[in-house]
Amino acid sequence: MLSIDSLISSAKRYNWFHDNSITDSASVVQKDGVIVICDPIKRSQWQEFESALEGISKSLVVITDGLPQEWINNKKLNVLRTQNSLIAGLKNIGDHIKNYKFNYFNRRFAEMEYDYFLMYGRWEFHRETVMKGLESRAVLANSLYSRPKVEDQPGRSIEDNRIDAPLEFRFNHRDNFDMVIKNSQRCHCSVVLENNGLLAESDGTITEKSIWPILAQVPFVWAVAPNRIQQLTEWGFRPNDPPRNNLRSFTEQLMWLRSEFADPNKAQQWQDDQGETINHNLTILKGLEDRINEDTQQQLAQLG
Repeated sequence: MLSIDSLISSAKRYNWFHDNSITDSASVVQKDGVIVICDPIKRSQWQEFESALEGISKSLVVITDGLPQEWINNKKLNVLRTQNSLIAGLKNIGDHIKNYKFNYFNRRFAEMEYDYFLMYGRWEFHRETVMKGLESRAVLANSLYSRPKVEDQPGRSIEDNRIDAPLEFRFNHRDNFDMVIKNSQRCHCSVVLENNGLLAESDGTITEKSIWPILAQVPFVWAVAPNRIQQLTEWGFRPNDPPRNNLRSFTEQLMWLRSEFADPNKAQQWQDDQGETINHNLTILKGLEDRINEDTQQQLAQLG
């Protein structure tokens, strides 16, 4: 039986998140028998892909990060869900996960300078919608966050709120580890803003964005699509406040938490209440790579 690494390395890769290559993807998978689709997939994109393959007579393999099973209508398509983007991120910081001293348990109100820690490096429409909503209501006024430059909004990075983060910095997770951990620990709470933001019709692709606050042992809230919430909770992860599914309720959530953070006694009590959840999530994370790999091998075995 082929390993997933061999199968992925032998297949042409597409990224519908960045390009309009759905038609070419359909042509190549019919010729090669297998393709890889990296990063998030929207339901409308998958429907267009299936439409282009209508009437195929042979079985084809499509390797995705986290395509929902219920989206698949064509029985000739064998879809693997490998969470390859997340696995790559976990491997990148694997030494840190093994050797880092996870001893950040006693979070004190007096040591917290900011409300929220949020990283948003590469422009994307649905994440931008969330950011504009939060910024227009001053939700992030006392927060440590990054964002790309847009026409009416300057870019900013974690280290310098006047300039964008350099491109190479955003993808060099191994070298960024200490910076991300230490800066997120300066904040009451992290905001996980995954690709496609709160878009309901997005798949279950998870990236390193979701694991940073767990590594930092910092409370977090999710600004993620429902299929991603489902995937994260199936693995066993728990956010530190119940997830919201639209921008209004998510904004209200952050504003309410800000009011808690403004009161020293309430803020300290909130932090104290998060300890069990933080430790639980860290335990789940330490075994996640093995769990995903085992699930992928089971899917491969079903292919024969």
